[in-house]
Amino acid sequence: SFNIASSLSTNAMGGRCETCQGAGKTQIGMHFLGNIDLVCATCNGDRFNKLTLQVTYKNHSIAEIYKLSVNEAVDLFKGQKKVLIGLHVLQEIGLGYLTLGQSSTTLSGGEAQRIKIANQLQKKDTGDTLYVIIEPSIGLHASDIGSLLKLFNRIQSKGNTIVCIEQDETVINQSDWHIELGPKTGKDGGTIAYQGVPRIEKNKNAIEYKKPKHLLTPPSDILLQGVSTHGLKNIDIRIPKNELTVVTGVSGSGKSSLVYDTLFAEANARFT
Repeated sequence: SFNIASSLSTNAMGGRCETCQGAGKTQIGMHFLGNIDLVCATCNGDRFNKLTLQVTYKNHSIAEIYKLSVNEAVDLFKGQKKVLIGLHVLQEIGLGYLTLGQSSTTLSGGEAQRIKIANQLQKKDTGDTLYVIIEPSIGLHASDIGSLLKLFNRIQSKGNTIVCIEQDETVINQSDWHIELGPKTGKDGGTIAYQGVPRIEKNKNAIEYKKPKHLLTPPSDILLQGVSTHGLKNIDIRIPKNELTVVTGVSGSGKSSLVYDTLFAEANARFT
């Protein structure tokens, strides 16, 4: 018997090429040098066996489909809503040039990060999810940051909340809430230099933090009070829901202690 669904997977035996186990390439160890990847001599890089390659969709075998770019695949799969959901998201974030079968090891850090975020958009959304993201602009060109922000807007539009550590001024300017830690690093950090709407020109030099009246917020906001994780010095933090909050500060000022070791850890503990 021939099961099409299982045969089109490179993760299981049946339809894949067993010489390369669906990788399309074989690896040769060079002892004192790095390993060398060679195109599989059995499948010639197609990743599947001959029987599986006989199955076609609009005259395209699975190997030929994997070689298509996302943009090309959108044209091929017109009318296939389940397939197009993911492809359209990849287009929106500027990754339409990637091929469907591209190895994850060949992706840049920025590409990999955007794919992870795009993958979340395909999952069932409750509209009340907290996303914690660490420096999403790393490795991105200025034009790609615009695509990243469009992705953030899409996440927010569903009622979700985003908190990220970031230093890029474009991202900070587009945020709804800005928290800067400092003023310096280590024992001289861990305090709030600024908290409020983005004001980059005033944040270049840390200013003394004074709790404004508008921080007396309704219960819908996330309030962290007396945070003393690692080097943080008993600080009070407001994180508005359904908005993008960016946390900045020099290396060692306490950003990860706040976002990852406090906010993420507490959210994870409550969910568990």
